[in-house]
Amino acid sequence: TYDRVRVHADGFVTFPSDDLTEVPANYCSPSPDRPEHAILGWMADLNPGGGNAQVSGFPSGTSQYVVEFLDVPTASGVTPAYEVSFQIILDEDGDVRLSYLDVPDDYEQPPEAVVGIETKQSRFRNMVFCADGVTTLGITPQPRQTLQFTPGDIY
Repeated sequence: TYDRVRVHADGFVTFPSDDLTEVPANYCSPSPDRPEHAILGWMADLNPGGGNAQVSGFPSGTSQYVVEFLDVPTASGVTPAYEVSFQIILDEDGDVRLSYLDVPDDYEQPPEAVVGIETKQSRFRNMVFCADGVTTLGITPQPRQTLQFTPGDIY
């Protein structure tokens, strides 16, 4: 049970037990150097201070908390540049939803990003998509798609 989340500029959240001081590089394989408990909405080299970007967190009803990344562009130097808009929705019962409004879907090479959930130093995880410049696994979420995870989905 957690009563706080730590929102990271690069499209993911961790929980207070994580002592993450440096944003990890995108990765496709488990590593004990990565976040202990993380929900990776669209972990990439993002710039939440650019353009019209907004990152916010807010309660939704009485049993959900939402972290929203809206119109967040990639950091300078990322090519091709793109913007993402998505929400990480945390339900009181432990369910997690990743809801995508706008993510890149028309590219020849998938952008470097990671989407999924991990816990226990990556020993238990559900990775949906990963591209780290060398390896590409899974399929990127599509615009207007929502992915739902229940506590039993993390293995």
